[in-house]
Amino acid sequence: YLSENLKFKAANFNGNSKIISVFTLTKSGEIKDVEIIRSMGPTIDNDFIELIKKMPKWKPGYIKGKAVSVRYTLPMQVCLRE
Repeated sequence: YLSENLKFKAANFNGNSKIISVFTLTKSGEIKDVEIIRSMGPTIDNDFIELIKKMPKWKPGYIKGKAVSVRYTLPMQVCLRE
């Protein structure tokens, strides 16, 4: 999902870098509280946050067979070219 939808983002950036985000995956599979902990600049960061928020639902974490909310770290290597 991310690699397919990130292609049109950050059109003015040319290079390689890593962006790292953290978010909460709720017990219903929704993504909440997205933050960037390794930035590529405000424009790219905001685009990446919006992209993460639009991701399809995930399978939640489980402890002893019960769905739970978990904090997730998502690093992504970004290679953008003109």
